[in-house]
Amino acid sequence: MTSFRTVSAGGLEVFYREAGKPGAPKLLLLGGFPASSHQFRNLMPALADRFHLVAIDYPGFGNTEMPDPAEWGYSFDHLAALLEPEAVKAIYLTGHRDPAKISPDNWNLDLHFLARSNARRVQLDLFYDYRTNAAQYPAWQRRLRRDQPKTLIFWGRGDIFFTPAGGEAYLRDLPDAKLVRLDSGHFATEDRLQDIVDGITASTTKPSSRQEGRQCAL
Repeated sequence: MTSFRTVSAGGLEVFYREAGKPGAPKLLLLGGFPASSHQFRNLMPALADRFHLVAIDYPGFGNTEMPDPAEWGYSFDHLAALLEPEAVKAIYLTGHRDPAKISPDNWNLDLHFLARSNARRVQLDLFYDYRTNAAQYPAWQRRLRRDQPKTLIFWGRGDIFFTPAGGEAYLRDLPDAKLVRLDSGHFATEDRLQDIVDGITASTTKPSSRQEGRQCAL
């Protein structure tokens, strides 16, 4: 069963979902525009018997606080700092009981979040900051070529943001990665959930697989 929690991190109240047993292999689920962790609501219970899963709402997204953009810098570096070790530790250790079982997504949807004051400014700031994110690609690619992490990639061929060529490009740096091409769009867990669940399950049940070293991209 999925739990719905909050933790204080970087001066903000950060909302996250958690499912599975803490001792199981970890899956950290990171969302994209304009969704919150709500996009993983079906994937998490489907994998909870095999993994310990956590999905976070970024600042300005979903149920996490949305500080005024004039006072808080919306950048990818700033978002990543909500993922510093102490914050991640707090996510795993902080717990609730019965109130945590009630999903606020029954009444909070993405459009509601985007309709809040400053919400569009938040997204525009992040889009503008993306230029600094893209500039880091060569460094990330060098790291992938060097370390060769075991990687499983699910790619929606009809994604409105990312073309199929983007998925294929990973194989240049990670020739041993498995790329699963889905007849889907940006939010593949909405219509290809079972394919994704089966693919993740199969990749972690093979005798030669090292679960602790697997990374998965959706």
